[in-house]
Amino acid sequence: MEEMAALYVAAIRAEQPEGPYLLAGWSLGGVIAFEMARQLRAQGQAVGLLALVDAFVPGVQQPSSEAPDKDPDASVRVAFAQTVAQAFSLTLPVTDEALERMDDDAMLGTLLAVGVQAGLLEEATGREQLRALFRVYQANLRAMDRYTPGPYEGPALLLAATEATPSPGVPRHRGWEPWVRGGLDVRDVPGGHHQLMQEPYVRHVATLLREALEDKS
Repeated sequence: MEEMAALYVAAIRAEQPEGPYLLAGWSLGGVIAFEMARQLRAQGQAVGLLALVDAFVPGVQQPSSEAPDKDPDASVRVAFAQTVAQAFSLTLPVTDEALERMDDDAMLGTLLAVGVQAGLLEEATGREQLRALFRVYQANLRAMDRYTPGPYEGPALLLAATEATPSPGVPRHRGWEPWVRGGLDVRDVPGGHHQLMQEPYVRHVATLLREALEDKS
C-alpha cells in the first residue's frame, strides 16, 4: 500500500510540484488516498482535502463470525464475483456457496457467461479480461491485508454508504476516527458500497465533494 501511494504521489507531484493537494478515493482508493496524504505531509506538502468515499480501515470490515478455518481463496472468489456483479448491475445465477466450491476458472466462466449475456463482455476476450481483473483484485487484497495505517494529522471527510452492510461492531466512521487526528467529518450517503459510483447515488457523492471543494476555495 505504501509503495502504491508513493507511485501516485510521484505522479501527481510531477504534474503539480507543490500543494495544496485535493485527494479523494473510493473503497481501496480511499485507503491509498489516506496513505498519500500522510506521505505528502511528511514531505512538507499541504493537503487541502482528503475525502474517503466509503473506505474502510483494513481489517475492520471482516466478519467477526467468519470461521477461522474458512478457505480464504474461496472467500476471495465470492467477493470478486459479487464485486463485478454489483458494479455492473448483474445478477449472478449461482449462490455464494456454489462460488465457494468452484475453482478460479469455473468462477470466471460463470462471470463470463453472465457478462456475455448482458452484452458487457465478448466471448473471445472476456475471460482474459476477467482474469486480469481478478489478479489485480487479489494483489490489492494482499496489499490491504499487510497495511497498518499510521496517524494522519490533518482532517478528513468520510462519505459513508447508508445501505452498506459492515460487520457487526464496525463503527459508522469505518475505523478511521483513531487515525485522523485533525478531525473526521462523517457524512451519510444513500446507496450501497458499489451503488455510490452509479446513478442516481453518485449525484449525492458529487454534491458533497463539490461542497467540500467550495469550502477550500
